[in-house]
Amino acid sequence: MKIPLPILALLLLASVTSCLGCGGDTGSADPQTADQTKGEEEAAEKKKKDDYEALPLVPTLSQQIIQADDGGALPLVKPGHWTAVSQLFRANYDDLNGFVTFAPIERKKQQPLPIRYTPYAMQSGRPALLAKNQPKRIEGEIFVPEDSPTLSAVSRLQRSEYGGELIERAYPWTKMPSHQYFFLVLSKEPQKYAFLKTTDTVLAPWQDYNFGENHALHYRVALVDGTKHVSFPANVLTCTSLAYVLWDDVNLDRMQPDQQRALVDWIHWGGRLIVNGPNSLDTLRGSFLDKYLPAEAGASTTLRASDLQTLSSYWGQRTKGKSAPPITPTSPFSAISLKLRPSARYMPNTGRLFAEKTVGLGSVVCSSLQLDERDFINWPGYDGFLNGALLARPARVFDLEPSVGSDLRSTWANYGERRLDAYFTTGMRWFARDMGTQAGVTMEDQPDQSGGWSNYPPGSPERMKSVAERPGGLGSWNDFSPVSSAARESLRVAAGVRVPGSGFVVACLAVYLFVLVPLNWMVFHALGRVEWAWIAAPVIAVAGALVIVQQANLDIGFVRAQTEIGFLELHNDYPRAHLSRYSALYASLSTTYDVEFDDLSAVSKPFPDNDSYELPYGNSRELLSFEKLDKTRLKGLAITSSSTKFVHSEEMLTLGEGIKFSTSSSGASKQIINRLGVDLNDAAVVWRHKDRTTGKFRFDACWLGQLRNGENRAIPWASLPGGTVASGGKSLPFAEERKSVAEFKQERLDIDDLLKLAFQFPVADDPRYTDREQYRLVARLDETLPGARVEPKPSQSVGATVVLAHLQLAPPAVSKPDVNSPSDVAPDRRSNNVLSPLE
Repeated sequence: MKIPLPILALLLLASVTSCLGCGGDTGSADPQTADQTKGEEEAAEKKKKDDYEALPLVPTLSQQIIQADDGGALPLVKPGHWTAVSQLFRANYDDLNGFVTFAPIERKKQQPLPIRYTPYAMQSGRPALLAKNQPKRIEGEIFVPEDSPTLSAVSRLQRSEYGGELIERAYPWTKMPSHQYFFLVLSKEPQKYAFLKTTDTVLAPWQDYNFGENHALHYRVALVDGTKHVSFPANVLTCTSLAYVLWDDVNLDRMQPDQQRALVDWIHWGGRLIVNGPNSLDTLRGSFLDKYLPAEAGASTTLRASDLQTLSSYWGQRTKGKSAPPITPTSPFSAISLKLRPSARYMPNTGRLFAEKTVGLGSVVCSSLQLDERDFINWPGYDGFLNGALLARPARVFDLEPSVGSDLRSTWANYGERRLDAYFTTGMRWFARDMGTQAGVTMEDQPDQSGGWSNYPPGSPERMKSVAERPGGLGSWNDFSPVSSAARESLRVAAGVRVPGSGFVVACLAVYLFVLVPLNWMVFHALGRVEWAWIAAPVIAVAGALVIVQQANLDIGFVRAQTEIGFLELHNDYPRAHLSRYSALYASLSTTYDVEFDDLSAVSKPFPDNDSYELPYGNSRELLSFEKLDKTRLKGLAITSSSTKFVHSEEMLTLGEGIKFSTSSSGASKQIINRLGVDLNDAAVVWRHKDRTTGKFRFDACWLGQLRNGENRAIPWASLPGGTVASGGKSLPFAEERKSVAEFKQERLDIDDLLKLAFQFPVADDPRYTDREQYRLVARLDETLPGARVEPKPSQSVGATVVLAHLQLAPPAVSKPDVNSPSDVAPDRRSNNVLSPLE
């Protein structure tokens, strides 16, 4: 039956009215129903999110190096270095008082990486206090062993240090080769320096078809926005893979005080800070960097071709190629004049457009023009200027790959065999790690493992493999450097239980017999009870034994002992010092030690007893924990009965106001003031300088003996006799003076081998420091410096520390321009490999 349309409309209207009447007022819905709906929505939301979320674990220095495939950070680390890491966590539904651990693992086996030549592996941990729905970045530090074939890093979020696991994630990481370092750009507009990534200085051309190489990437350029959270480590001991920092209009409020301190530490130990003067000098006035700047900003000015002539004519010249044309600005460069400060200099051959200042082993450079000036960076000689002037590296020579004859290569002009040597790509030098070490790459013939079926003869390209002498390059943690090896030998001699001398034994015996016989008899005779003396005799014997045990620091065989040898490196007029501690821990019964440090900069790991240890078959490695809570701790070092284990730790200490070395008010002599807060023993100052007649180094020195805290001493120079370690010999300087002092010092630890190393200067294989005039102080402390404790506390503890102070370092020699340009051997190639022309 067909219903007419008017009737159908009336029926629908009645239906709607009826529903509204039944439902009542929609604004007064049932509260219980509303709560139920809200609960269902929350439950649905929970299904969408995990209880806890985490972004990838990323090394701090590579946070701003972006992967091309997914746009995420490229996790780059140098093996053998302590690395600052960070990870973003979020608790979605409740607060969490948790704990996070980080550890490097072998990617394929998913096993913790071993600490080489020890039975240990190691993880790092720190608290994670997460507020509900509030993302939080957790920062930590991990040590990446050198000999890891494939590398990943695992992070674990736990309810507490010993609580249940909430999240576990493993992330693949990429290892940097030994010669490669970070180049950090801190800028308000970091992308304007992206051209650095394609320069020949950063991406050195090298084609070798035999070994599959098409370039040698010297630096990983990280472009960091200086107006946001600055991705810079808070501990200089995790900055050892950083070679250069370019500073351009950075918001100082974005750098935390510990980051600022780490940057200044980094400069003193060899870092080079390049400051874009027009944008930065005024804002840095009165800042933490102010005292280290080579110049102040003067009046604004403009630069024309004539003002750039000195720079372009020197840095554009080529002794075996066509010189670059002069810089011709399309329009005058905006710039400032530089007002030079004391102890600084205008960079040679730049027409007073750049100034530099030596700071410790490092330096600070500032410019009068904008470092991203387009006509400047498009100048064909710019890459040579970047290499030799801004980065202070040796001159290069370009040629073609010989087997093909069409592919460009670059090498160091006077060091052709050291193409991939870290001595040329970083200025960082840590004496305890780097002194006397090699950091290049050699080609080695790999053994034939084909069972005789190989068609490749020994020495053929197919059998050769590049092997780094130090996989981590300069600055990497080094348990077998000359300093570490000398400390190990001294510990072997000194460690163990020290039995009291004969004088102590005779004195104790005399006192015991006096108390047991005459004094005992006299006391009870006075009381009229002489027979009680027999009863008191065994009591006196037991009490005497306990006193002797206490005085001898022995616990009747249950002994714990600690021996520590330190190496302290510092710089003139700077209170911060780098302390390397080498400790031997002995226990007569099985003991598990924890080592605690006051300073949060401390890093620590087991110290191998030798370089031949292999884990016994069937044994598993013990997992140590390096934790940062209110203090820094290395936890869980287990020592079996009657054995000794070694620990190597390093930290940055603030010692008073440091050492002050200067010229006297009359200008006739040098003087030195000790403001370290400790007395120095056997102190001597050595001055290495070149003889004007022969051009060879000569050595003058002064024996100070004891230099008390607060003492100011003039330095009378005398020629240092030949045959000492300072001039390449084998004996310690001032041997007679040391012998006379030793007669009055009893039970001194023998650290002469370490002292000899402290007197040795850089040799010919260091292109940055070999030929520079230097003053240094070498002394010893017959004690350990405070700041580290061992639990349980050892009953015996003894130590000594070698002190090396770099008092003054002459400016480097004038850098040389490149021998030729890429266009001289490859005419079709641009002379300056940047994105040219810049639009």
